[in-house]
Amino acid sequence: MRDNAASNEEAIASIQKALEIEIRVRNGAERLSQTYKDGPRNCLESARKQLGVAEAKIGFLRNQLARLKHAGSDDPTLPSLLPSNGVKLTSPTSQQRLFPLEEEK
Repeated sequence: MRDNAASNEEAIASIQKALEIEIRVRNGAERLSQTYKDGPRNCLESARKQLGVAEAKIGFLRNQLARLKHAGSDDPTLPSLLPSNGVKLTSPTSQQRLFPLEEEK
């Protein structure tokens, strides 16, 4: 039971760190959008794409954070939302799966 709480705390810290990074990425993409609003069209489109990706990641990470905090606060005996085989959480735009398929294990 303590292991689940410890791994949830570790996951929460990891997600918070990733969230801080994505917020900085989003802020940078917003600044780039402002910089290129009258500049080259392809640069503006690239900045807007980066902004959209960052927004998606932020939403995903906030959702995961809320789920982990909720699971930890309701009942410490609840199973962890994380896979027990050491697979790390990934962002919605990464190529890795959040949880491996049964045939991958």
